[in-house]
Amino acid sequence: MKIAVLSDIHGNHVAFRKCIEYIEEQNINHCILLGDYIGEFPYPQKTMELLYYLKATKECIFISGNKEDYWRWYRECGETGWQDYHSVTGCMYYGYHNLRSEDIDFMLGMEKTVTCQWVEDKPLHLLHEPAYKKLCSEEVKNASKYNTSVAANQKIVLCGHRHVQGQIDYEDVCYIDPGSVGVPFYSEGRTQFAIMEDCSDGWLIEYISLDYEKDIVLQEMLDEKMDLHAPCWNKMTRAILLKDAPPHTVGLFRAMEITKEKFGACEWPNVDEECFEEALRQIGEECGVSYE
Repeated sequence: MKIAVLSDIHGNHVAFRKCIEYIEEQNINHCILLGDYIGEFPYPQKTMELLYYLKATKECIFISGNKEDYWRWYRECGETGWQDYHSVTGCMYYGYHNLRSEDIDFMLGMEKTVTCQWVEDKPLHLLHEPAYKKLCSEEVKNASKYNTSVAANQKIVLCGHRHVQGQIDYEDVCYIDPGSVGVPFYSEGRTQFAIMEDCSDGWLIEYISLDYEKDIVLQEMLDEKMDLHAPCWNKMTRAILLKDAPPHTVGLFRAMEITKEKFGACEWPNVDEECFEEALRQIGEECGVSYE
C-alpha cells in the first residue's frame, strides 16, 4: 500500500492540484491530510473543491491544524476579533468570509489526533503540531530530507506545522513531516508532500518536491488585492515563494517585539502596521531579502 501524506496547504490551490496530479499518476488511493487547509492565498473555495474531490475519490483521513483552531475561535467569538486590511488577521478574515458555512463545518468536524490503522500492526499516529517543535529552527531545517525507511517496531508520528520536509527522531519517536503543500520553507519554492509505502520490515518514505506554476498564484494574489487585505503578511508570503525568505513567524515575532518597545505592550493580534514594516526592513537587511 502507498499513502500520500500532505499538510499545510494554506489555500494554495495551484500547488495542491499539482500534488494531486502526481498522486493520481502514481495510482495512490489513500491520502492523509494533516491540517491547515486555508491560509494566505486567494480563492479558498478552489482549495475546498479539491479537498472534496479527494474525499470522494480516495480513502482519506483529514485532521485539523492550528488554522482550524483559529476558525473555531473566530466563530465562537461571534466572528469578531479579526479585521480586513490588517497584516496579522487580514488573510484569515478574507479566507473565512470567502468560504461557505458548510466548508467551515467540514473543517471544524475534523479530529485533532487520529491513529491510522490501514496496515495491520503498523499504526501511524497523526497530529498537526509535533512535540519536536521545541527544537531550534536550525535543527529542524537540517532534518533528514532523503528518502528513507522506518522499522515497523518504531513509533511513527506524521505531523506538519513546521513547513519543513524531513524526518526527526525525538524522544524515541520518528516524526515524519511531509513539508508544506502551500508555503514550504527552504524548498526553493517547490510544493512538497510525502509518500509512504508499506514494506515487509516497516515503511519506505519518499519525499516529493515539485515545481508548479507559481506565476498563477502570484497573479491571483494581485488580482484579489491580498497586498491590501494583509499588507506585511502578503509581502512575507511572496518572499517565501520567490526567495526562500524566513518563515512568517520570524517577521511576526520581530514586529511584536518592536510594537512592545514602542507602546509598552503587545498582544496578538494587535501588532502596529508601521512596526511590522520596520520588522521586515530589519529582517530584509539581515537576510539579504527584499520584501516588495
